[in-house]
Amino acid sequence: MRFSCRLLTIAALALLVTVGSSSVAVAGPHHAKTKATFKLEIVKVDSNQVVASAILKCPPTRDNHPDSTKACMDIADANGRIGDIPPASGVCTSQFDPVIAIAKVRGQVVYRQGFSNRCVANQSTGAHVFNF
Repeated sequence: MRFSCRLLTIAALALLVTVGSSSVAVAGPHHAKTKATFKLEIVKVDSNQVVASAILKCPPTRDNHPDSTKACMDIADANGRIGDIPPASGVCTSQFDPVIAIAKVRGQVVYRQGFSNRCVANQSTGAHVFNF
């Protein structure tokens, strides 16, 4: 039974896809000033519970994101597409604890991707956006 649950979790994780090609205009040093507020969430696949969340405002103002300046720069450099942010170098454990990283703007999902654990989610998106 435990094996079949793990197999179902792996299958569910494999079916997750990055949501569309939406991009969000974001202010950066070489971009026009456009404001965007991201609601970021990390959701556990097995329980569908939000285990971490943050509000990221770009350009950075008062928010509860611990790395907002670098996160906004990463998003701006990727032309508003979180999925286009290059992965950061770093090491994560191989622990299988699948999560889904989600970003919403004005209630609309602009990024959704499954990862094997939170560390991989963070490193795969440049180590700033989901670093909370």
